[in-house]
Amino acid sequence: MKSHADDLARELRLWLDSPVSNDMVKEQARRFLISLASTMDTKSPGSTDLRPPRVPLTGQVVKGDGSQLTSLALIRTRFSASHLPYESHVEAEARLAAALVLLLQETFGVDKSIFVATPHRIQRTAVRQALKLSGQTTAQGPAPDGEQDEMDTLTDLMEGLKVSHNNLRVDTVERLQGTSVSSRLFSYCSLIATLIGAEASFVIFLLSHTHTQSLSSHIGFLLTRRRLNVGISRAKSLCIVISSRGVLNPGIEVLANADTRDGLEFLRAYEDRAWSGDIDLNV
Repeated sequence: MKSHADDLARELRLWLDSPVSNDMVKEQARRFLISLASTMDTKSPGSTDLRPPRVPLTGQVVKGDGSQLTSLALIRTRFSASHLPYESHVEAEARLAAALVLLLQETFGVDKSIFVATPHRIQRTAVRQALKLSGQTTAQGPAPDGEQDEMDTLTDLMEGLKVSHNNLRVDTVERLQGTSVSSRLFSYCSLIATLIGAEASFVIFLLSHTHTQSLSSHIGFLLTRRRLNVGISRAKSLCIVISSRGVLNPGIEVLANADTRDGLEFLRAYEDRAWSGDIDLNV
């Protein structure tokens, strides 16, 4: 059951074994993937800088056919420039998502599809822009309600299944609903809400919010258990959640709301079962 994870791990270690960029965010992303690959390779494991799970993963996220074991990982982001506007924090998060996309594509080519899912359009736009600056193109799904008048329903459905020539799509989760791909990059930079039915080999789930001044107005949305469960359960081989201290350890007021408290407990259960490391976005 772990042979697939072993193969993925060896590919990552083979292609990403040496520095690939002077971009420090991308270099930190490379180091994280290399360390993660060392934990996934059961046949020839290597050293790792990641913190091990507090609760061993015992197959509770094996897919229905029993053929693949999902590996869990968590990136804790740091971005201490609190004086910068919210948009700057979104752009920093987007650079990390783009770096992970590029590293996965450099390793696996276009054989595996990659989706970047975002909770809001501002993050979707930022990730697309970061990828555009790197020379990547992404497919765009249909316009959601209110964004384009008189959009034909059938055209919407057909467009929603498209990916670009390099098997990369960046969109909100509700616009990715029902799409089946071999690899999905989930940034909780995307509305997980309606992803029922879609699966991916790789899920990178951005769930960070480093702009402390606006965290209180977003935390309830981010810690909705249904969204967390749908996003994480879409991974067939590997799920990477990208989060931040404010989301993982929110203020006590979060505990006053039963729904948010339930979501936080779910996220912490994931954290307990994931290999985890830190990435500094202050570069």
